[in-house]
Amino acid sequence: MASLLIGGLAVLCGCASSRDAAAGSSASAKTDNSSIAVVSEEDATRFENVYEFIINKFPAIYVQRTGASYSVRIRGVNSINGTNEPLYYVDGVPARDLMGVNMADVQSVEILKGGRAMKYGMQSGNGVILVKTRR
Repeated sequence: MASLLIGGLAVLCGCASSRDAAAGSSASAKTDNSSIAVVSEEDATRFENVYEFIINKFPAIYVQRTGASYSVRIRGVNSINGTNEPLYYVDGVPARDLMGVNMADVQSVEILKGGRAMKYGMQSGNGVILVKTRR
């Protein structure tokens, strides 16, 4: 984790590294405003939860663990008074977080930001995380 001092304000930056690109264990695709990763059988057993999967597959997404919960930042700190959390959708249904999602059931995870996220409304300014499960 690196820190930078800007106008008297300390800014912390951290990213996870991804070793899976070399291993080729799952498919992924990226555009300017979205990224998607398909969960392989190995990923389903290797990662404890969806947040751990995001940390390893999407290195530009900031995920912080605080106790038993996680905090996710897709587009940095955008709000002074409100939340900076992205919107979560599991199979098209809004979710409060991703802690209740079993990794063995997850088929893919998609991260949306910018114009791609706007179809989810004004609250999508912090990005959207779409989880698709195997049915």
